[in-house]
Amino acid sequence: MLSCWISITICQTPASPTIIEGSTLVANKKLKDAAALIKIGQINAEKVKYLQLQVDLLNERLAVKDSIIKTYVVKDTAMARVLETYKTEMAILQRQKDLAAATVKKQNKLYRRQKRKTVFVAIAAPAVTAAAFMFLK
Repeated sequence: MLSCWISITICQTPASPTIIEGSTLVANKKLKDAAALIKIGQINAEKVKYLQLQVDLLNERLAVKDSIIKTYVVKDTAMARVLETYKTEMAILQRQKDLAAATVKKQNKLYRRQKRKTVFVAIAAPAVTAAAFMFLK
């Protein structure tokens, strides 16, 4: 088994790194930049976890809202059917009322005609009878 150990030696000057057998020289600024990038990566990983929790929470809230909306849609549909039924019944009752009013008007007209006929017969019958007796005598 082949294993390699590299030791990192920090040099104080920003000169180009030189390779010494078994070790590498890296500038101090580059190591600090690398450490900062690692720290930023760790912070970003924590942010991703936190944001994922928020996304999960929002997805749960959306599921609840969707179920509430479905419930309201069902209720709204049922109420729309009830309202449509009432509107249909009201239209039927309005037609029945109009037919009844027309029937009452027709019956009143027939009643007035019959009343005129009765009055005419009540007045004319004795007069015709009297005239017929006079004519026959």
